Amino acid sequence: MGLRRREWPQLTGERRHFLDGPRTALAVFIIATEIVFVFFMASAGIEFVLSSIVLTLALLLQLSFGMQRDAATPADIVAFIFNWLFLDLAPKIQLLSVPTRLVNTSTVSAQEVLVTNLLCALFIVTFTVIYARIGSAASGKPNPAATIVLVSGDARSWDIR
Repeated sequence: MGLRRREWPQLTGERRHFLDGPRTALAVFIIATEIVFVFFMASAGIEFVLSSIVLTLALLLQLSFGMQRDAATPADIVAFIFNWLFLDLAPKIQLLSVPTRLVNTSTVSAQEVLVTNLLCALFIVTFTVIYARIGSAASGKPNPAATIVLVSGDARSWDIR
């Protein structure tokens, strides 16, 4: 007899976060999109494939660490959605529909796609690392730049230092 899925988190003492289900579904969708893109664009060149995979890995990193579990804010979600839709998904859809021309009628070269995807991946990774580091530092320690100090014993007189 196996344990039912509902019993497993109770036995380990771990609680599932409400974002775990949507994150997993979104990660599966992003990976499926990447597989479709690689399948159809493999003949276009290794630059398309490898740079797209690097960009997808950067997005999955942001999905895993860029949205804080204890306080997922709209800013976390908006930054991820922007990066996913405009830096990853839209160019893939454009390249799948017309592989040699973008919507703005620019021609596509493999070298420019490589550089663009790697720069976008670098931006996503840098943003995620800095945001996660700032978020973890802020949650563990009080922010010294905005500490409220009581000036006197009266709760009505305070100062922000």
